[in-house]
Amino acid sequence: MPSRLLVAQVRPGAVLHVHYGPKSPQRLTVDTQALAAAPTPSAPAHAPERLAELEELRRQGLVSEEEYERKRHKTIDQL
Repeated sequence: MPSRLLVAQVRPGAVLHVHYGPKSPQRLTVDTQALAAAPTPSAPAHAPERLAELEELRRQGLVSEEEYERKRHKTIDQL
């Protein structure tokens, strides 16, 4: 089971190196140095994609109008 701290540090799009031993494949280790070196994505670079994703979810009826507006404003406020 991964530690909560490690999982909380993983950002979307991060590439991590995971190692396991063939004798005990259920035991995984993550290269935390690579995790620390991973760049933090900036909100403005991802805002158009996030807004398009929200619009598609709203169009499909998977989020309510209120939820869409709330998340849309939150994304715009992060710019």
